[in-house]
Amino acid sequence: MRQLMFPIKVAVLHEDALVSAGVASTLATQSDIEIDRLPAMDMDPGVIHADVLVADFGTALSYLLTPHRAARAPRVLVVTNFDTERHVRHALKHGAQGYLLASCTEEQLVEAVRQLRRGQSAGLAAVVDRHFEANAPRPEAPEPHPRQLH
Repeated sequence: MRQLMFPIKVAVLHEDALVSAGVASTLATQSDIEIDRLPAMDMDPGVIHADVLVADFGTALSYLLTPHRAARAPRVLVVTNFDTERHVRHALKHGAQGYLLASCTEEQLVEAVRQLRRGQSAGLAAVVDRHFEANAPRPEAPEPHPRQLH
């Protein structure tokens, strides 16, 4: 028996209306993604009936910290310019399952939404890896052998 594929319902809430429209337009091009049109910046958890919520850092945190009335709250993907470990940890601590930088590609955004629908976390590795690469101790040059000093 063939399993039915239901579209991924995505709600997009971003403090910048132009970014919100761009994210929604990008995702709407995918046959397996359906955009849930919400009133701008509606933070009533009972209104969001989506599988995934894509939001900026502040909006995502406001949503995550609001008591949910829905039986099944959407998984949250943060799309932001904040790339510090502190921001990533804060978002994760409060329940975000995905974290992408606003400079991500369209493909990364689409794949992150699909990963969240599958119950996986998304995008976090790239942000954390970038942080650790930038802050990793640099190896010191090896001490010259005494014979090399002469």
